[in-house]
Amino acid sequence: MNKKNLLILFTILSALALGACGGSSGGGGGGGGGPLATGGFIKTAIMGTGTAYGGHFPDAAPVDFHVMHLYDASQISGSGFINAISFKSNQASTGSTCNDITIKMGHTSQTPLVNTFITNIEQGKGKLETVLTNAQVIIPAVALDDYFTIQLDTPFNYNGVDNLVVDFIRTGVCSQTIGIQADSGLAAHSLWSINLLSGTGSLDAGLNMKLHFAGGDNEQTMGGTGSNLSPFGFSMPRMQSLYLASEINGSGPITGIAYQMNTTSAAGAYTFSLKMGHSTLSTLGLTFADNYSDTPVTVATNVTVNIPVGIPAGGWVWIPIPDGIFTYNGTDNLIVDIDKTVGTANNNARVATVTGRRAEGSSGALVAANVDSAYYHLKFRFNGSTIGVITDAVSGTSNAFPGNGIGGIGGRMNLYRASELGTAAKITSVACRLEAATSTATTLNNYKVIMGHTLLESIDAIAANNFISQQVVYDMPFNIPAGLVQGDWITVPLTTPFNYNGTDNLVIWMGTTAASGGITHRCELSSTDARFPNHSGTGPPDSINITGIGNEKFDLRLEITK
Repeated sequence: MNKKNLLILFTILSALALGACGGSSGGGGGGGGGPLATGGFIKTAIMGTGTAYGGHFPDAAPVDFHVMHLYDASQISGSGFINAISFKSNQASTGSTCNDITIKMGHTSQTPLVNTFITNIEQGKGKLETVLTNAQVIIPAVALDDYFTIQLDTPFNYNGVDNLVVDFIRTGVCSQTIGIQADSGLAAHSLWSINLLSGTGSLDAGLNMKLHFAGGDNEQTMGGTGSNLSPFGFSMPRMQSLYLASEINGSGPITGIAYQMNTTSAAGAYTFSLKMGHSTLSTLGLTFADNYSDTPVTVATNVTVNIPVGIPAGGWVWIPIPDGIFTYNGTDNLIVDIDKTVGTANNNARVATVTGRRAEGSSGALVAANVDSAYYHLKFRFNGSTIGVITDAVSGTSNAFPGNGIGGIGGRMNLYRASELGTAAKITSVACRLEAATSTATTLNNYKVIMGHTLLESIDAIAANNFISQQVVYDMPFNIPAGLVQGDWITVPLTTPFNYNGTDNLVIWMGTTAASGGITHRCELSSTDARFPNHSGTGPPDSINITGIGNEKFDLRLEITK
């Protein structure tokens, strides 16, 4: 049995997870024209205490131990590649060596857990993936309430929408028992058994855990439900928002930001400029320039964002930042400085109440009229992960994978808004989410993917009108692999990457240009919804007209590079 020796020191791994890419602020990309560094952040999924677990890392029998932990999406408040996890010790220890540990992760709709292991996983949200295999883990000396970290073999791409299952299996013992903490107030978020063959177990409290993300979307929320019309109202404000380093708990290049809506959105257009910078202040002052501790970076200049009608309360709007990249150092606090010059409708952004977090004045002002307690819920996109657009798709709402099952020439066109995507980047693959129970190996002949920018907000019946310009990014046979399960992604790796500008909407056509047989595979499709007016249609790529135009679109995942 292959064993891996993972010498893991919490302080070193925390620095690695947060990335050596911190540095000073700046734009443009990696040094010497190379790829942009990966950012990172840490999310504490469950914080409460009151229950001690000794079964994960004991120095004696039982040897076989299986425990499943659940973390709700709202507890995580983030998405991206999880490459390490941390446990909280409930005792001081000089360290321990633990053998034969396997960890798996998966998405789930289950909350809370039920006492049958298999019921909590692979029920439509994708397969359970092994992220650490039969490893030897060396735990360093820890004090009471210290966290110690385990690096994973394979990162898990958590989507931030579904709940997360962390499945822990141990078939060896440790040189010293390490007890860990759980939240006794959170019932049915752990399921354990000392018999690995057993299909059932005992339900217990939720385990304290930190999740280390290498790239992804880091949500900054305080649980508020207040509304504010800045920056998405008719008025023309300039405002600075302040976020503490302890809240962000991360560092690296920020390639996108998103605001959360507090009421259902109305259609509106907003033109703004946006700067980001570091600050040593814990509350803002009235003079905008004095709030920075360095020279801010302009990441958007006179850019227009269109907010569509129908984004529900709690939904997010991505703000284009095409003109620069801000590299956050992870130590200082962070200022987001937005100066709006055009607003055509009133939309309410979600805020909490935290003293001294917003300075607001007139557009272009040097001095704020006031400093108040409006804390805006934001997402910061740290470089290194995928872009996902997961709609309200439900089981049974699906359509054939574009070009599969048609039997002739044809495919499907979908429109995705800039406010859903959020980042200018090179797109290297496109994927839809399997709705069928499983996949069978199938070859689609003469498969083609076309991408292009558009200024339209809906698909036009005249095919040529839907693109400002278009690019063939895949044109060869495509093999759908066997063994995918419902909720997994059917991914088409592009033969020619597409440079998405981040400000225009994106149109994607996928399908076949010659007869293609095989078994039909179906992908998740949003239910017909006014949020997506005429966002999809069918027809060959060179047709005159697009038919079957409707208010739905596929769940989407895009791999990107910067």
